[in-house]
Amino acid sequence: MTRDDMIKLAREAGWEYANNYSGFDPLWKFGELVAAAEREACAKVCNDISKDSRGDWKNGAMECEEAIRARGLHDMNKAAEKNGEEL
Repeated sequence: MTRDDMIKLAREAGWEYANNYSGFDPLWKFGELVAAAEREACAKVCNDISKDSRGDWKNGAMECEEAIRARGLHDMNKAAEKNGEEL
């Protein structure tokens, strides 16, 4: 989710905002934390399924877990790159 996506959702929810983006900094951080928690919860569901499954179901659940966690790493790398940082 981009910063503009987050701002659009905040406006739809009735968030009072400043004329510049600085008023959204806490909201942006909150959104990042919520997204990370949701990704981790989804990855744990896939992990639980893989523990109780065999064959293709097990492999699919493990691949799903890895893909969800990789997306989180991708988002972190993208944010760090934008800020001139390295992970």
